[in-house]
Amino acid sequence: MKKRIAALVLAGLVPAVAQAWTELGTYYQAATLQVQLGDICDSGRFLLTPGSCAGDAANPDWRVEIQSALDRWHSATSVFQFTTDGAAGATTPGDCTATDPNSSFFLDTVCGDAFGGSTLAVALTSFFPGLVNLHSDVIFNTAFTWGAYDDAGSNHPGVIDFRRVAVHEFGHVAGLAHPFHELAIMAPVIQDVINMPQPDDVTGMNGINGGSFSRPVDDLNANGSEEILLVRANSLGQVIAEIRDSQTGEVLYLDSFFEAGFHALDAVLLADEDANGFRDLAILALRTSDLQPLVRIRNIGGSENTRKVKFNRFVIPFGTGMISAIAPKFLRDLGDADGDGSTDLAVIGGSLLGAAGGYVEVRNSDGTQGERRLFGVNSAATPVGVKTLAALGQPARLAILMFDWATGAGYVELRNAFGAQQRTRIALHSQATPIDFDVYEDAGDSWIAYLSERQSNGQTQIELRSMTGQPGSGVIRLDTRFQPLGITAQSDQDGDGNVDFAAVVRRTTDNRTAMLVANTVLTNVRFTVMPDGYDAAGSYFNLGDSDGDGFGEVAAQLSRLADGLPAVHYANIAGPQTGTKGKVFFTP
Repeated sequence: MKKRIAALVLAGLVPAVAQAWTELGTYYQAATLQVQLGDICDSGRFLLTPGSCAGDAANPDWRVEIQSALDRWHSATSVFQFTTDGAAGATTPGDCTATDPNSSFFLDTVCGDAFGGSTLAVALTSFFPGLVNLHSDVIFNTAFTWGAYDDAGSNHPGVIDFRRVAVHEFGHVAGLAHPFHELAIMAPVIQDVINMPQPDDVTGMNGINGGSFSRPVDDLNANGSEEILLVRANSLGQVIAEIRDSQTGEVLYLDSFFEAGFHALDAVLLADEDANGFRDLAILALRTSDLQPLVRIRNIGGSENTRKVKFNRFVIPFGTGMISAIAPKFLRDLGDADGDGSTDLAVIGGSLLGAAGGYVEVRNSDGTQGERRLFGVNSAATPVGVKTLAALGQPARLAILMFDWATGAGYVELRNAFGAQQRTRIALHSQATPIDFDVYEDAGDSWIAYLSERQSNGQTQIELRSMTGQPGSGVIRLDTRFQPLGITAQSDQDGDGNVDFAAVVRRTTDNRTAMLVANTVLTNVRFTVMPDGYDAAGSYFNLGDSDGDGFGEVAAQLSRLADGLPAVHYANIAGPQTGTKGKVFFTP
């Protein structure tokens, strides 16, 4: 378990170039958190608490002000839910013990460590690397004079507005980092007039916690182009699934998949599982009330037909509440891997039992028969990505990209879902944090296109490596202006006899998404830049030749910064340098 500090400072220089929201890298399960309010006014134990919490102009009730800050997030977006308890809860005042309730305090140190000279407040979060947050405390610095107001800070010289600082710090708790621009409540310096979440903040909160993702799916309307599935939460908290044609933008499916109270994690399009003439869609979600992982399967078209498959649920006591001992992340279709006549679904995630670790659980899609299989992958590593490998006449295998947080290295582990428990571990470039990978075939061998971030200087790094573990064609390192997001590999798109790949990156100078495209002998390297005015969040995947120009595309799910409208943008992976760029907008 590790701890992270995210802080807000009184003054500083704001860079001239805007950069949209960024994330801290871990999250709370089901996007919910219980917050204890009473400690902020417990002056008997926290002697430095300012005022009397009387709730008047001279003595604000800090409990009410925290609730106001949380309500400002709730009024802007429903994807993350802060629940509150008005009582005190900390058993060790000032120590910020991870097994205490999530709470807030006025202190003169960060749980014993000195504040920075201009630091107003910090959010201190305990977490498992690459997995989930376990505990958060928000600590306000008693070196400053605190009040509560909504007008400009310049009207209150020498007094810090508690409300806007609390909104900022609980944004950190929910997973947001500093965007380094002034038009956001999450900016790293306190703002004179901004006192509630701005459009960029809301887009970030939705991107991290909204269960929003997109996937390519088969050509359902048989017009020669793949379709795009987008899963997200609507304003009522319901999980919505929408499928559009990637060429025409036509809506082929739009329905509520889960009622409010579920957090979507992943989805796969299945065959016609119930033999009624329609393809089936399966979505993995976490039920927020009891952290139950559940797969719901519905028909794409035709009469309504809903099936549920429950996966392993195991909760353990933590502090005054409960957390799930598993963190499901991925859903994969294995086909009929065990030969019993029913499709097998695999859920892959991390385990918190003793230490972070990976696990795979396999169940039949009908939920009623066949062998259930559950096995661990590594007790000190976290799954980052999963690919399904299928060989003719053999059960499907899983290739799992793992982050070994004990050593900080990445590797790929190959595992059989059924049959002999074969394990093959493929070491990847060391001293680099794994971001994404893809698997491709070239010259009769299976290869890995591996995207990582160097730990020494933050450089984006691309490595090509044979599945046999032998070094591949080489390593590409990008300028530190480019932050790694995803990688895809396709067949030979430009006709030069080599497989082509595209690395998706964010250009930090202007926050635009860019695609680095090359072949696997590292020639024909070029960049394609996506449109301005969109964030760099979401999913990244290959499309077929959606625009009919003879070249496959690589796509990225983005959100328009002006209004949060979700869209998938795509561009040719090969062909002319000015290759076609397309986009598909989804229902707001």
